[in-house]
Amino acid sequence: MVAGLAPYLLHAALPNHTYEEYAWIGAPLAYTPLLVAAARGEWLRMQWQAWPRGARGADAGSSELLVTDLSRSVLRHCGSWCMALLLLLCVIGPSGYRWRYRRGGESWQLGQEKIGAKFAASWPQLKSLPDGSRILIAGLETPFLPWSLPDFIRIEFGTGKSWVVLVPGESGFRGDDGFIRRATLADVSLRDADYVATYDDSGQLLNIRRASELSGSITSSAMLIPEIASALKMVRKQPSDRFVLTSAIDRCIRWGAWTDARSLLDHARKIGLRNEPEVLFDEGRVAAGAGNWAEAVDWFERAVGAEPRNQVFRNNLREAQAHIRPHAQS
Repeated sequence: MVAGLAPYLLHAALPNHTYEEYAWIGAPLAYTPLLVAAARGEWLRMQWQAWPRGARGADAGSSELLVTDLSRSVLRHCGSWCMALLLLLCVIGPSGYRWRYRRGGESWQLGQEKIGAKFAASWPQLKSLPDGSRILIAGLETPFLPWSLPDFIRIEFGTGKSWVVLVPGESGFRGDDGFIRRATLADVSLRDADYVATYDDSGQLLNIRRASELSGSITSSAMLIPEIASALKMVRKQPSDRFVLTSAIDRCIRWGAWTDARSLLDHARKIGLRNEPEVLFDEGRVAAGAGNWAEAVDWFERAVGAEPRNQVFRNNLREAQAHIRPHAQS
């Protein structure tokens, strides 16, 4: 019985998203009833006794003894093997699937679950805001959960609040679900909100501020997005560090903070990084963000020329070329 129940312990450590592991753990659980019957073969004996005596034949007594003995022998050995197998699976199970979470996809999913757990901890503070409030959610890089589920938001927070969720500039996750609007920096104004709830990139709530206490319109991405604020702070501390600078440019571009990105690119040119492949590539991303596809193609071609094997550079070049070809044909 102990061995039969032991596989259930794996459920306590099994992440919810790994569905195939549930199927794997279900195999030993399917055999646990054998452990109950293995000691005496009671189940088969009861089935035999339930038959009408006439159906058993003249030698029913000897047949019953034979079946009982065979069932005891077979099930005893089967139960022993099952017990050994279950104990083995319980020992090697956690280590058997743990290595998989070192891969990119699973690591990302685990990270999202951790962000979601921290985000859920802030819900009481959001619920405490007055009904009728217009709330701007800022700083969450992947806010599609729970903001892609209007019914969940309606049940959890009620219908008295409306939400504007700030999403990265390169994200395709935009739209309007009535009381939930997902928009980029370029499409958001503090005039559209009563409160601003700011999170860091780990899902931790940093503060809830009245929009009226801030400026009338968004003029600085750092005011709303802690990730950009920290990146710009690092650039001020290490203005000549190539990695710090290119990382800050990437963050600004991802969030659609084009003014900050252009300012950082100007700084990169001033310190001699004009022809760095990453800088050339980011110049193309900024041009593409502004809709200047011909300029973007030029920058991407230069980036590919500097690093011909960089697949990301090549993919962006093809996408930019695809945007200008229809115009050229027309």
